Amino acid sequence: MSRLILVLVLIAAVVAAASLIAAAFARPSSASGPEPARRTSAIQKAAYGLLIAVMTGVAAGWLGAE
Repeated sequence: MSRLILVLVLIAAVVAAASLIAAAFARPSSASGPEPARRTSAIQKAAYGLLIAVMTGVAAGWLGAE
């Protein structure tokens, strides 16, 4: 059980780091038009990914009460 949680945390950390690195090197294109008023941050995307992972784990019975 603890190994599963550790793996999920490690995967989330790798995804968050990759997202931050990709965002640092990304250049906004002037041809795409004006920038949207609100963009989701890398932390928010990582949080949504972790939420989906936890919800899937609870629904499948991998996480939660035994």
